[in-house]
Amino acid sequence: MSVLPCYNTPYRYLNTPGVTDVQTIIDTLYAELVTNGGWPCTVGGIGLSPTEFRSPARADGAFFTVNLTRTSATRLSWIVRDQYGILVNNQTSTKQDIDAGGTAIDYFTGPMHVCVNALRATQETMHCGMAEQSPEGSDSIPYAVIWAHKGPRNDAGTLQADRYWGNVFLRLNGGTTYYASSTNSIVRGRLTTARTRSQTIAGTWQFFPLEFVDYSNYTWMGRAAQCVVVDQSQFPAGAEITVPLGGAVTGVFKVDGGLTTSGLRTAWRKG
Repeated sequence: MSVLPCYNTPYRYLNTPGVTDVQTIIDTLYAELVTNGGWPCTVGGIGLSPTEFRSPARADGAFFTVNLTRTSATRLSWIVRDQYGILVNNQTSTKQDIDAGGTAIDYFTGPMHVCVNALRATQETMHCGMAEQSPEGSDSIPYAVIWAHKGPRNDAGTLQADRYWGNVFLRLNGGTTYYASSTNSIVRGRLTTARTRSQTIAGTWQFFPLEFVDYSNYTWMGRAAQCVVVDQSQFPAGAEITVPLGGAVTGVFKVDGGLTTSGLRTAWRKG
């Protein structure tokens, strides 16, 4: 079996311990995205807030932007927009907190995805990106699929009860507004009363890409780059898993801190 294109995109992973000011997150993302990843910085820069990054454009010109603002030393504000300037995380902004005493941060990045996981006692995860839509070519797709996780905190800074990994904002049925729903993601496996099982009859655990669906007309929209869904009963937040990707190719993925949906979590590629 060949490797899916969503696992063939470039990726980077970095962990920084003891972050006490979210400006460090902005500056680290500058290094990961701009210096090492080829993203343009369109606003701000090192030591500045706000700072905005623009993803490398697809062949049809599609891209997304990530605008980060240091609201305080311990609170980061995210605003994600598509190439038309439409707000993707359609709740004014998404907030993410760290501890005043210092928080380790995981960064998973690439030209089509950004995930930042704050490793607090209650982890706070934010991710966004552009879906990989093969076998469709960009010249045959009506519109690019840009997505953003609902994130850990709303614009007021309140920790949300619906911060499940599957609760993402998508632009549905070609509309001009992004909506968040737990039905925007496809959950693979057999649903039991306890959780979604991703295990074969031989006992082997399976891993599937995070995929998006337009629930308004039940059409498939694409896959997140360098992300898999895993069974939460076997793989808790922070677990590292070697995942078969096709043929002899494997990848190492780390489970983020998003809440489970139907017994599954998301994990991002680090190696």
